[in-house]
Amino acid sequence: MSSCWVTGARGQVGRALQLLVEFQENQNYLFLTRGCLDITDLIAVHELAETNPPDCIINLAAYTDVNGAEDDRDKAYLINSIGVKNLATIAAMHHATLIHISTDYVFDGTKSSPYVETDKTNPLNIYGKSKLKGEEYAQNLCPKLLIIRTSWIFSEFGKNFVTTMIDLSLSQTPIRVIDDQVGGPTSARSLAAALYNLSSKVITDPTFNHWGIFHFCQQPYVSWFELCCKTQEFLNSQQKKSLLAIPCSTAEFPQAADRPKNSTLNCEKIEKLGLLATSWLSDVERITKFYEPS
Repeated sequence: MSSCWVTGARGQVGRALQLLVEFQENQNYLFLTRGCLDITDLIAVHELAETNPPDCIINLAAYTDVNGAEDDRDKAYLINSIGVKNLATIAAMHHATLIHISTDYVFDGTKSSPYVETDKTNPLNIYGKSKLKGEEYAQNLCPKLLIIRTSWIFSEFGKNFVTTMIDLSLSQTPIRVIDDQVGGPTSARSLAAALYNLSSKVITDPTFNHWGIFHFCQQPYVSWFELCCKTQEFLNSQQKKSLLAIPCSTAEFPQAADRPKNSTLNCEKIEKLGLLATSWLSDVERITKFYEPS
């Protein structure tokens, strides 16, 4: 039986993918939390591969605290770079495919149009630099590699921008939201569906050879402020409390880590594989209906 490892199984995309796999009743996937597998421990990764050799590895494990990475550089690089290096090493040893999730933050955001896969990288913060280093390790070590760069992940699971806006709506306290950073919000559910389809292809089709870097995000492109307003609009339509959001610039909202002002990704390349990113609007509406504020 084929085996597809999924690391970072307790994250937003991991949980969405696990629900999808359970719905499909697919037994090929092995979901691995950090308690099951520490990807920074090469010996542990090697031992798991000896008992359960992978045909495919979907790496969702990551250090994603963008501001925290500025003060915890070593941990960010350990997980986002060395952990990827370990998985790429094992994937290559077992002739397996590595599907690695990366980020829009490998770019500096100065381009005036959506980024394509061949654009020059220039991350502004430690998080982006550590993710880029992970990409480089994977490219150097693993022949059968798919790097999927994505952006602005949200879901009904845990803390993310959309659930935070819903939580804050209960307080009725006005908040400031940045209006000069633009990107493609991407639901964990949509990315999970793309990863499921992609991993199924590489597992079942021996002729698959579309290796490389791909971009995947949803549209329309919006600012954080516009995403907040749309979330509040859905809450209002459901007679739920909304909050007062005040637009502000990046300069007026200082953070530990610099962010790219343009995080939009061109997804034409991955669309040629039959993976189409739909609008994020229906996903935000669904979450506003069913998410229970903490």
